[in-house]
Amino acid sequence: MALHDLVKVSTATTGTGTITLGAAVSGFLTFALGGVANGETVSYGIFDPVSLASEAGHGVYTASGATLTRVPIASTNGGAAIALSGSAIVVLTALAEDIEPAWVTITAGTTAAANRSRFMCNTSTATGGAITILLPASPLAGWRVEFADYLRTFAINNLTVNCNGNNIEGLAQNMTVSVNGRYGKLTYIDSVVGWKLTS
Repeated sequence: MALHDLVKVSTATTGTGTITLGAAVSGFLTFALGGVANGETVSYGIFDPVSLASEAGHGVYTASGATLTRVPIASTNGGAAIALSGSAIVVLTALAEDIEPAWVTITAGTTAAANRSRFMCNTSTATGGAITILLPASPLAGWRVEFADYLRTFAINNLTVNCNGNNIEGLAQNMTVSVNGRYGKLTYIDSVVGWKLTS
C-alpha cells in the first residue's frame, strides 16, 4: 500500500457511498497534488464533525471526478461505513494493518485477513497432513499474503493456497506448495493476473 504525505481534503458527499473529494484543507494537499495515481488503492481516514463519527479503511482513487471508493476496516458505526453529513474531512494515513504484521504459526487451515497476513505453516503436525490458506474473496490491489515452511515439511504434507474465486498468476485454480523450505509472497494485482507470487 503506497503512502502519501500531507493529503487532507473536505468533501460535500452525504451518505455511505463513494466520496467526491473536495478542496484541500488549508495547509494540506489534494490527492492529485499529493501524488496519488489514478486507480491507486490508498488507506484513508474520515472524520465527520457534525455526527462526530469516524471511519478508516482502504479505497480506490479515481482522478476523473476526484472520487474515492470506501472499504471500511474500522469505524464508530460498528465497522460499517459512516453516513456522511456533507461536512466531513478525508485524510490519507497509515492504518494499523499497513504496518508489518507479525508471523503467525498455524497447524491447521486458516483464512487470510484483509490486506496483510503472514503465516509460518507447520504441516508436520497438521490434521490430515496438509494445511489450506483461504485467500480473501474481494481483495484490493496491493494486498499481500506471505507463507513459509516452518519445519521443512511441505514435500511430505503440502500447503494448499485456495484462490477463493480469484486468479493466481492468471489462472483460476488453487496453488499447491510441495517444496521443502519454500517461502512465498502473494500480492494481489488485478482481476486478470489476480495474485502474483514472488519470493
